Amino acid sequence: MQSIQEYIKQLQKRLEKMSHDYLGLDDTLDTDDYGVILDKDGNLKGIWIPRDHEDEDVPDAIVQLVQEKWGIDVNDESNYGYLH
Repeated sequence: MQSIQEYIKQLQKRLEKMSHDYLGLDDTLDTDDYGVILDKDGNLKGIWIPRDHEDEDVPDAIVQLVQEKWGIDVNDESNYGYLH
């Protein structure tokens, strides 16, 4: 049988693993990173565009990825509003 002190140490280790700060997009992405926002079923909800890049076309690699997976051209202005 383990001692109370050993048990407490085990609990402390578990709590340390469980306790972490939630990091949002702003905290984890670099200033020129893009993000693909999906719902729980994998449907495209939006593209996170870095600040100061909103008026630029989305890079080709991202456009191709989104077009291949979801059939949407993110640089087509008619899709503005469909994507958040």
